[in-house]
Amino acid sequence: MTARRFVLAAGLFLLLAVPIRGQVIRFVPQWTPQTQFAGYYVAQEKGFFDEEGLTVVIDHFGGNSAETSIGQLRQGKADIITSQLISAMVSGSDRFHMVNVLQTSQVNGLMCAAHFPIETASSLSGKRIGRWKVGFGEVCELFCNQNAIRVDWI
Repeated sequence: MTARRFVLAAGLFLLLAVPIRGQVIRFVPQWTPQTQFAGYYVAQEKGFFDEEGLTVVIDHFGGNSAETSIGQLRQGKADIITSQLISAMVSGSDRFHMVNVLQTSQVNGLMCAAHFPIETASSLSGKRIGRWKVGFGEVCELFCNQNAIRVDWI
């Protein structure tokens, strides 16, 4: 996606998600400030939100804590968030209502790295595997469940 398309998608995302103008909208990305969220920063810097009558506060609660952007939404500390789709799906399974407004990517860069050869999925069986505390582990859990692999998550 080009930078211009990303900026336009960010603005459209907020316009579609929040129809009430004039209120302060707290937007919480799922991670610390980085280029992944450049479209949102550029849209704010260029005044795109202001032009549409939106007051947007971009709040990074900290990506290294045990909190998640979905947790911020649940607690009423955010109006709009970004999240991995699978994390949102898992959170929605307990009847917490969220609306998926926009997908910015069709692929996921999660990978498994090891200190030993992984020749088959069953090579992971019985191993200790580290994962993030704040999400991003659901794909790994699904993979292990689907392949009947028991691991020690750390």
